Amino acid sequence: MAQKQAFVTGATGFLGINLIEQLRADGWNVTAIYRSNSKTDELKKLKVNLLPGTLDDRKALLNVMPADVDAVFHVAGDTNFWHIDNAKQTRTNIEGTRNVVHAALEKDAKRFIHTSSVAVYGLPNTVSTEESPHLGSKSKINYFRTKALAEDEVRIGIKAGLDAVILNPANIVGPHDASNWGRSFRIVLGNELPGIPPGKGSFCHVTEVAKAHIAAYETGKKGENYNLGGPAATYQECFELIAKLLGVALTAKPVPAAAMKLVGAWNSYSSEWSKKRPEVTWEIAEILCGSTVCNSTKAEKELGYKATSLEKMFGDCYQWLAANGLLRPRAGALELN
Repeated sequence: MAQKQAFVTGATGFLGINLIEQLRADGWNVTAIYRSNSKTDELKKLKVNLLPGTLDDRKALLNVMPADVDAVFHVAGDTNFWHIDNAKQTRTNIEGTRNVVHAALEKDAKRFIHTSSVAVYGLPNTVSTEESPHLGSKSKINYFRTKALAEDEVRIGIKAGLDAVILNPANIVGPHDASNWGRSFRIVLGNELPGIPPGKGSFCHVTEVAKAHIAAYETGKKGENYNLGGPAATYQECFELIAKLLGVALTAKPVPAAAMKLVGAWNSYSSEWSKKRPEVTWEIAEILCGSTVCNSTKAEKELGYKATSLEKMFGDCYQWLAANGLLRPRAGALELN
């Protein structure tokens, strides 16, 4: 039986690496594009066909995408939350998606799996389902807006004949994460968390999200969205779990939403002059004070998606960080099997 051919964008990112691990374990042949300044050591170990390229170069995308590609996994995205970099984010998330869609149509890709986000639903403070309105398309938060509009580009492709499935992960946690929730471990360990935000969200294990991408290729329905969530938790619960795993006391206190939003607004205003990215922008403050809870029943029924406990996903993230020398756990840290 011939190997299935996958083309992956965003391969050097947190989710991209996990997806490629799953694809290679399942016997897929993988071609991936990468930026010239990206680290590719992990991908080289997985024997991936690595080719340089960017999403804004449509000709280059056509040159590197295999002619017999079974699935295009468009994982790449710009998760910036600082308004000064909004133009770059818009090019990546909207125009970049348009370019990958066009290339997939040109190469007659058998399936297109688009990694979106629950951000498309905005901050509704209700549990989002696949039928919820895409409030993100009119959001002032550029990430939310561009992820919603990127889905529109995929739907334009569907009308042109593209067989596409759209996945909407919530907060992703797990191995290979050094900069998202993985960074929170270092902040808590260094006692650098200034305060605990009041918001909440759904959380999903990166391994299950990666498996859902492959399942979307196999059994997903054309044109459908699938939310990938899991346990709903407050950010306080998450930081308490991180502190427990590290064996340290969580000294930070809850911060009222009004205070956090005020700090975010001031930081964003002052960054106009300093040109330095703030730790908390007004966009980050809005998100950390809001709710991004979603329902994953549809993905569980149609893709076999499995929700995972917070303890499992944060525990796996912790183990990966420690194993790769990115954390130095103190005495009293939990020993995980």
